[in-house]
Amino acid sequence: MLAFNALAGELLAGVHTRQGESRDAMGFRRHYADIYWTEHNLDFTDAFIGLAAPFGRTPSALAYAWTLAQPAVTALNVGPRSQAGFDPVVQAIDNPLTAAEADAMQALLRRYPPLPPAPNARPLDRREPLTVLGGLLPASPRR
Repeated sequence: MLAFNALAGELLAGVHTRQGESRDAMGFRRHYADIYWTEHNLDFTDAFIGLAAPFGRTPSALAYAWTLAQPAVTALNVGPRSQAGFDPVVQAIDNPLTAAEADAMQALLRRYPPLPPAPNARPLDRREPLTVLGGLLPASPRR
């Protein structure tokens, strides 16, 4: 299976935060904010970013390693904006997820379990889901 958007629109990279740029300033990337920026997902992201450093990883490298550790994943689709953006991908391939990291991720996912989206709710108005193969679930199904 090809894993796409393992960084959840850069949320899991720590690029976008509650205190960071506004959704309206994101230009064409606003689509990701509309999909992923919910209170539940932002809470998860805050905890996830704090989880990476004690393991000596960047949040991006941890997200990629977690995604690659999923049994169904055979390939990772990435699209960094610069050559340096490939570094976390290479780190995740060269240093697979450890048992301690997997345990920490499982604990984090128990703390922020996937939740179904509330009907007719807008992003940031509902509690939402989290990970499917390392990425966040969208706020609403795509049609």
